[in-house]
Amino acid sequence: MIAYLEGLLAETWGTSCIVVTRGGVGYELDLPAHTMASLPGRGESVALYTSLVVREDAQQLFGFATFEERQVFEVLLTISKVGARTALAILSLYRPDDLRRIVLEEDVDALTRVSGIGKKTAQ
Repeated sequence: MIAYLEGLLAETWGTSCIVVTRGGVGYELDLPAHTMASLPGRGESVALYTSLVVREDAQQLFGFATFEERQVFEVLLTISKVGARTALAILSLYRPDDLRRIVLEEDVDALTRVSGIGKKTAQ
């Protein structure tokens, strides 16, 4: 599994970026919105924790600013009806501490603000 990447930021678009390692390999990563917003400029050094999601039809690499975000992403993937895109959408809207509070308070309304999450899944 690819768990961490360091390299130079080659490109960014939408919610994705390409990180090129010292060995010259470029990795495309999908990122939560706040991680995307905090990236350095093109050509600058970047380090991200990663999670590789393998499906029958695709392999996707997701990047996170902190190890904690990566761990929360992994936990979200274990929830029925929550796939990688939905988990990324949740982390784009809520930081791990906010998400813990939402779950502890059983704030269904906060979770239904995430695109792709209905009331049943939020519960």
